[in-house]
Amino acid sequence: MANPYHMFSKYEPKACERCNKNHICTGTSNCQCFEVEITDKLLDYLACHYEDCLCRDCLKDMVKNSP
Repeated sequence: MANPYHMFSKYEPKACERCNKNHICTGTSNCQCFEVEITDKLLDYLACHYEDCLCRDCLKDMVKNSP
């Protein structure tokens, strides 16, 4: 099976800590997570509960469902 991330060969796929779905983290402002507007309160929550990246879908879901 072909690697669906071949165009991102510089970056390895990561598993989202929340849903385990693979995504690409570039660690730069071009990263998919920069597309999601996260409040300071949610950012603090994420920092306390997760050690690594979450995928864009999980971040969007958390933003949508945060108080």
